[in-house]
Amino acid sequence: TPTTVNQLCDAVLSANGQSRATYPVSYAAAQLGDLRTSSADITRARELLGWEPKISLQDGMRRTVEWAMTAIK
Repeated sequence: TPTTVNQLCDAVLSANGQSRATYPVSYAAAQLGDLRTSSADITRARELLGWEPKISLQDGMRRTVEWAMTAIK
């Protein structure tokens, strides 16, 4: 299923132990040329490679933050 920008934002904040209460999201009017929607289609990866995602967005974000915090020490 497609992931919205709001869901991505929530995943990033959650992985950092934050929420929109701490970091509210602000919205601006669409600009000329902005895409209304955009999403990846992994059908070909499934068909040609038998690939399936194994990690949820939330887990991936959490792991990325953990790695980054270790890497910058």
